[in-house]
Amino acid sequence: MATISIQQVYDLLSQHLGLSDSLSMVDAMRFIRLTAALKKTIVHTAGSDCELHPPASLPDIVREFLKNAMQMNEDQVNGCWEALQGIAWDYSVDEHSSNADAQLFYKYGREDHLSMSIET
Repeated sequence: MATISIQQVYDLLSQHLGLSDSLSMVDAMRFIRLTAALKKTIVHTAGSDCELHPPASLPDIVREFLKNAMQMNEDQVNGCWEALQGIAWDYSVDEHSSNADAQLFYKYGREDHLSMSIET
């Protein structure tokens, strides 16, 4: 996974007027998950040159989806992409799934009777 600090993300978000103040952590995490899920589409649309590294900008179809799904304007989507692209590009759905979290609870929390709460 990309090694980027919260401060670096904040600094990048701060370059876009109001984004660092309006973007919640939950929204940032959702943006990362959505763009990671769209990686194949991004590569297919932007070209194979970006297989290992994210493109500088998102394809129009992906940007439009994120605008609608995240209730953001184009500048906000572009700012989030600039700040979060490295994290999103290296994000592993398998490592960050509920199943992976459950395995961690089992491995490290079992002796202390810690378990994962699943809301439905």
